[in-house]
Amino acid sequence: MRSWVGGWVVAAWLAALTASWAAPASANVFALNGEDPRAPSPRTGPDRVYAPVGAVVTRTPVVASDDGSKVMRTRGSAFLVSPCYVLTNFHAVFGLAFNGPDPGRDYTANFSVGADPDYMFRWTVAARPVRWGAFNKRKEHDWALLKLEGCVGGQSDIGWLDLSAQPGPEMMGAAVSLAGYPADKTGNTLWVQSGCRIEAMQDGTAKVLHECSVHGGASGGPLIAQGKAVAIQCGELNSTASPLARWDARHANTAVTVAEVLQDPEARALIEADIAAFPGPNPALDAPPPAATPVPSSQVATGAAPSGGVLGKAAFASGLP
Repeated sequence: MRSWVGGWVVAAWLAALTASWAAPASANVFALNGEDPRAPSPRTGPDRVYAPVGAVVTRTPVVASDDGSKVMRTRGSAFLVSPCYVLTNFHAVFGLAFNGPDPGRDYTANFSVGADPDYMFRWTVAARPVRWGAFNKRKEHDWALLKLEGCVGGQSDIGWLDLSAQPGPEMMGAAVSLAGYPADKTGNTLWVQSGCRIEAMQDGTAKVLHECSVHGGASGGPLIAQGKAVAIQCGELNSTASPLARWDARHANTAVTVAEVLQDPEARALIEADIAAFPGPNPALDAPPPAATPVPSSQVATGAAPSGGVLGKAAFASGLP
């Protein structure tokens, strides 16, 4: 493994962190004929489209409960959107900071990505939040853009996910794939469910509801249609400890749309400038897209969305409605 984490012994650090991760019970897994529909992905070969998906781990404890009583390090999923930037959830980096991040605190996290035969990940790099949504007690606007200390998206075997600004209401019925690192699976393996669907809008919010199976740790993972990220997994409604036999709107999983992120002009400008500065095409474009029902094309959204600008026991970022 290679690292830009400033002199840390990364392999040992990851091994110690893995032993301390705590997997919460919250989940909404919709089983197909009694079988878990998620499958491990090697992130290589035909699955190289998922190579930009990695894990993000807070370096210091963050608030992990609505009442503020639980404070711990968390781990979620994240994905490259340019050579030097990744998208994830607000709560995966800042915790449940309903009043916004503490302006005097360093929220730098670690982002790990890339398949490696000998280590959990090929790269671990420092990731600093630069833009984020106006996260609130309704758990809306749950996104954050992080800048990497090392631009691993430029690696020939990684690349980044292109983004789609398809509005949520136009996604209804679209087939997508969800990729992430859920807590109920081995921490060094990316898990993917293909062919699940976006079912509805969440009432009173801009979030979409979907039937892709979710467990804590998958928060921040991309929902992908035709090789482009269309939404970011962020939580679940009425989470259950046992698998559900079929889709049930009462137990839907939730995602914030990429369109909302791109409505933040500064976030969009950072991503676009970083891609424009890269001396070559996106390395991930050599990978075939996963099979899915096409999402209708649309123009990039305009306007402004609401936006806002320590080692202990770790837990998986999880469980937000």
